[in-house]
Amino acid sequence: MKKNYIFLCVMIFLSIFTKAQENREFSIDADYFSRGEHRDGYKTFLTEEQNPAQFVVQRARLSLNFKNEKWSLRFSPQDIRVWGDTTCSTDNSALDFYEGWLKYQFNENFAIKIGRQELDYEEGRLISTLGGWKMSGETHDAVLFTYENKENKFNFHLGGSVGNKNEDVYLTNYSTQYKYLGLCWISKEINENIRLSLLDLMDASQKKNVPSVNYVRNTIGLNANLKFGSVEFVGMGYYQHGKLNNTRKISSNFLVTKLSYKVSMFKFVAGFEHLSGSDLSDSAKFINDEYRTFNKLWGGSHGAWGHLDHFTNIAIDTKEAGLNDIFLRISADFSENLKLEGIYHYFLLDKDYIAEKTKFTKVDDKALSSEFDFVLTYKPTKICTLQAGYSFMLQEKTLELIKLGTTDAKLRFPQWFYLAVQFKPTIFSTK
Repeated sequence: MKKNYIFLCVMIFLSIFTKAQENREFSIDADYFSRGEHRDGYKTFLTEEQNPAQFVVQRARLSLNFKNEKWSLRFSPQDIRVWGDTTCSTDNSALDFYEGWLKYQFNENFAIKIGRQELDYEEGRLISTLGGWKMSGETHDAVLFTYENKENKFNFHLGGSVGNKNEDVYLTNYSTQYKYLGLCWISKEINENIRLSLLDLMDASQKKNVPSVNYVRNTIGLNANLKFGSVEFVGMGYYQHGKLNNTRKISSNFLVTKLSYKVSMFKFVAGFEHLSGSDLSDSAKFINDEYRTFNKLWGGSHGAWGHLDHFTNIAIDTKEAGLNDIFLRISADFSENLKLEGIYHYFLLDKDYIAEKTKFTKVDDKALSSEFDFVLTYKPTKICTLQAGYSFMLQEKTLELIKLGTTDAKLRFPQWFYLAVQFKPTIFSTK
């Protein structure tokens, strides 16, 4: 049924807009993304008795775009699948909509967009499409008001959403994701070397079995981008507060500082990231004190905290202790089409107590691991990208304890390899 509905949408678009009309644009864009992986320590450690996994996952997405002086419209159906997840004779595809939105441009600066859409701000650290890695990507059903002044280089976005499972006739519990979402982004480019911005995200969840009661969490922060010739500085600072579902108050923070320098074909980036953790040294105090483990919300973690993805959920992957990351990235652009990148991460806990099943344990060493990531990217054409990546980790006993609950297991050497291809042509375009 879903497949027929999507096919019908495509046919309607084609029948209405294939003929060129004055002041109207119509285009069809495709996005094929396929990645084969060899996982041998990805996300967690494998024991010597376990074998690594190999698989291929792919995305096939079609974007139908319409635009005139005032209106813009986009439908993006997509199919996501792991090779072999259905039999050859089974018609059980994973078709869904990635985007489906309508936008009205009131004037040169002010617009409104409603529907399923991408929300991606400030390097995607707290809210991101995840489309560069996650096959399905991530979009939000929302309404977004935008004011963008290119002349003054000032942007203001204000948006929100409400979540429901069905077309209810009375208020019910909803736990699929946030019940309410609020977004505010203000960005000002002072000059070509300085850009400052503020990002504020509010999300609310309902109390279990009492849908009229909401627990609200707010995450607000400042971002600075400064350029000094070949040197660039990026700084971010966020404070998270509000309440959890168990009524505990939140007080956590997230800090990013990084400095980059470009010379000839090389670019060097060094930085430090801090995601606060909770103090578990006193169990009674922890239960009654403010919750201090930072939640990255809907931000991307792949690449930010290593390609092996051992730290995708800070509360779980550090047992509430938080994370510090010292990193160095070196990239070389051999040509416009060929790039090699190497990244080193040194991960440490923020606090020295971790939450195990029935107790809080003091660790002997905050050090977690050293990770090495390598990525080779080649673009034979503007619409095709080929990529290969390899990562390995030198872990400490503390991370083994967090991941496996023991330091005595005989483990395989944690490594991971992938090959990927992405092809993004414009199939049809008319003005």
